[in-house]
Amino acid sequence: MESTLKILELARAQHGVVARQQLIRAGLPATYINHLVVDLRLVPLFPGVYGVGHDVVSHRGRWTAA
Repeated sequence: MESTLKILELARAQHGVVARQQLIRAGLPATYINHLVVDLRLVPLFPGVYGVGHDVVSHRGRWTAA
């Protein structure tokens, strides 16, 4: 639950996208991040950058991701 809140907090501030390095710095283990990618809870947009829960990201979200 706490990890979900960390992900949502980052995503809300960044137009629905998060970077892998941000998640690692927030304390999420790489294995857990990989699990979220496999389950499509984190959807790859660019290498190391994910949409949270979906791949429909606004233009601002794409700019943030890039």
